[in-house]
This record gives sequence, structure tokens and C-alpha cells, in this order.
Amino acid sequence: MPTRIAIQGGSLSVSVDDWDLLGRARPDNAVVGSFWLDRYEVTERGWAECAHAGKCSARDYGEAGLPVSSISAEAAAGYCAFRAGRLPTLAEWLWAARGADGRRYPWGSFGLVCRRAVFGLQSGPCGEAGVSPDVPGSRPDGASPEGVEDLAGNVAEWVVTQSPNSYAAAGGSFVSRVAAELKSSGTEELKGPRVDVGFRCAYDH
Repeated sequence: MPTRIAIQGGSLSVSVDDWDLLGRARPDNAVVGSFWLDRYEVTERGWAECAHAGKCSARDYGEAGLPVSSISAEAAAGYCAFRAGRLPTLAEWLWAARGADGRRYPWGSFGLVCRRAVFGLQSGPCGEAGVSPDVPGSRPDGASPEGVEDLAGNVAEWVVTQSPNSYAAAGGSFVSRVAAELKSSGTEELKGPRVDVGFRCAYDH
């Protein structure tokens, strides 16, 4: 199974049609070029490989197969550079999650249930007292049509917004409880690392 997915470019159009996205989604129109995107979120194992190569900072590693988190956007960008990639732009991430048909969720416009996304593990509706995300790809029913996993839930993901030094988090996480946090158009402004925020890398086509 390929670890990078080819995303064909197109015309992105984002409008705030759902009331619960007010303040979370940014209306946008953009032409997105073709690119490659990691199928899975970057794991602790991947980060450790980068650290052992001297290209990422050493840290207290969690379980090897879980998504890496508590990483700054700048450090995440450095990891992607180590992999000859980069962080996806917001437009690229939205295009991968929404597609040409403007999907509400990566898999379609309906069906936010626990078998499709890792969410609500901390205080319901999919669990209680959860303290970490799940193994990437553990909810294959929630993959995008192209096969990108966990664009909704598990860990929110760093994206580049208006400039190389401006970032946001997209996609919601294992602690998210409400639909707005998991919808494909929603983003969140963050000041720095957080335990439920990780990333994946993009690559020029």
C-alpha cells in the first residue's frame, strides 16, 4: 500500500454554509496544483528516525506507532524537509479533505460516527478518559476517496496559511466532541504545540 497519495489539483471553493463553522472556517477560492500527501499522520517512530539522523530534536518518545504530537509547526516543517517534503498549505489540505464536491467530511457529507473518525475519546461520545490518539489508519471507513486516512480526528494537523511563517491546525482530534471541529472546512488558530496536534507532509508533484 503506498504511503503517499497523489492528489490531483483543481479549483477549491470554500463557503461557510454550516452555522457551526462560523469563526472556524475561512471562505476561500484558490486554484490548487497537483501534489502528493502522506497517507498517514507522522508517527513517533518517524520522528525518532529524524532525531537519530540529527535533523529533529530528541524528545520523550511515546508509543512508536502513534501519531507524534506536542510538536511546533516550525519543528514539523523541519521534519517534512528531512523527508524532502513540506507542510501542506491550508488550500491543499482543504482540497484533500473536501475535494471538488465540497465534502463536509473527508469521506462524504454525512455519517460522523465512531467507526469513521477517532474523536470524542476523552469525554464521549466514542470513549471516556482517553489520553492519546489511535494508530493511524485505524478507521479506514473514514478515508478520503483517494485513500488519505485520518483527515478528520486522531490528531489535528499543522498547515501553512498565508505565509511560510503562519500556521493553523485542521481536522480536529481525539478530544474533539462537536461536529464543527471535525468538518473538512474547519481550522483553528494556535499559538504553539498541543498534545492533540500533529501533522503529515506534502510533496511537490
